[in-house]
Amino acid sequence: MKELYKGQENAVLMLSDVIGEEECEIEDIIGEETILLILNDLLENTKIQLIKDDGSEDNSLVDRIKNAARRNNVELPNGWKAEVARQIVTQWSKTNSNDILPEILNKAEKLFKELMKRFDEIEL
Repeated sequence: MKELYKGQENAVLMLSDVIGEEECEIEDIIGEETILLILNDLLENTKIQLIKDDGSEDNSLVDRIKNAARRNNVELPNGWKAEVARQIVTQWSKTNSNDILPEILNKAEKLFKELMKRFDEIEL
């Protein structure tokens, strides 16, 4: 990815560089606990729990969830990531920020600080 933007490295912000995880997606900022809580409500009769065999910490949370679903013969519904995100946003819009896990806020803060730094560096 970085080679595609050679000479314009500041145009690309790799999430893995910001939060220090090798393979990650935006769901990794939100974290396993929050994602699984919402996902398991969405699945109703089935619960997914992640175990070591679902992947290492070097795998993204989404990949680990997909592996756990396969292991348990659970079909994740189409659009599950978007629906989980929608429900999280809805819940958080009604929640005091003190009730959001500190590790989520810390990762989000790192991301926004880096985004702001990149915007400051843009030459207009």
